[in-house]
Order: sequence, then C-alpha cells, then structure tokens
Amino acid sequence: MNGSGIQLAIISDNESCLQRLKDTVLGMGYALSLEARPEDVSLSDEIKVDLWLLYLTDEDRWADFVDQIIEHSDAPTLFGNTNIPLHDSTDLMRWNRHLLEKITKQVGPPSSQGQTTLALLQNTTQKLRTLELRQDLVASATPGRKLDNALERIKPS
Repeated sequence: MNGSGIQLAIISDNESCLQRLKDTVLGMGYALSLEARPEDVSLSDEIKVDLWLLYLTDEDRWADFVDQIIEHSDAPTLFGNTNIPLHDSTDLMRWNRHLLEKITKQVGPPSSQGQTTLALLQNTTQKLRTLELRQDLVASATPGRKLDNALERIKPS
C-alpha cells in the first residue's frame, strides 16, 4: 500500500486476476490502497480510495458487498470480468490500453512514472496497428503477388 498519489482499490474473487490487475495498475504508475478478495474486506474500516476496480466471477454472490461499496463510497467504481487476455498477446496490449483509458477518465493520469508507461503504451498501440495491417495484408494476399514487396510498402518509417 502506498500513501501518495491516486489510490486504487482492487477487489476480485479470482486470485490470478487479482495478481494480474495489481501488477498492471502498479506498472501504470497508480498506487494501491487495497487489493483483496471480497471476503477479506471490511468496509467499516476507513480506506482511502479514489477508484474501485471490481472484477468478480460470481456477481450474484457478492451483490450485497457491491451495493455497500456503491452506497458508502464517494469513489467511482469500474466493473470488469476476470477474463484478462494472456500475457504477450495483442489482446492484452489492447486490454491494458483500455483499462488505462478508463482509469484516467475517472481519476486522471498516473504519476510521472505512469506517464512513461503511458508513452510506452501509446508506442505499443502504434506497433499493434502496424501488426494488424500486416496481418490484414497477409490474409488478403493472392498467390501471384509478392508479399515481401507488399510488406515493404507498409513498413513504418
């Protein structure tokens, strides 16, 4: 837990999801005031939270818990599912970018360390777009066409 900067709280009933969210959020430059399973959280304790991230596999089981957070906290709440894409996939890069955009829209940009991460994510997004263009080109290539020449035309400068 960190006492400075924007404070996020991550709640998940999936241990793997909890760890991956923690790593992602810290890597973006945000601080965590809490990361826990719902059964381990006492909402009677005063927790400084600027944004709640709730990733629950069994929403019905935790409906009362979610209602308490919404009713007793002034902080906004983002809900997500626990299906985080696999490491090193283009889907994970997209997921990271969307998560950062959602968090930034709610509470603002992360610390200066996070700004570096944001720049890296934007660079990764550009590379992702180039990769997608190349995949589209490969998928539409005809047998008589020189693929290498086609790839040279879209090579980033």
